[in-house]
Amino acid sequence: MSVEPLPGGELDLRDVDDQPVLGTLLGALKTPDADDLITGDKGLLALADRYPIVDSAKFWTTHAGP
Repeated sequence: MSVEPLPGGELDLRDVDDQPVLGTLLGALKTPDADDLITGDKGLLALADRYPIVDSAKFWTTHAGP
């Protein structure tokens, strides 16, 4: 599956180089194949209150059990 990043700009994004990653997440969420972005990037994790972005520990706990 190929996902095209959606254009746009997140004003609170700490690192502008993360914009393509966020755009790809937004594009992927329009498909039935994506639910979350799993990352350790603190700048992206800071946006987790607005987007489905989680770290690997949270993802594992949520989807695979303790």
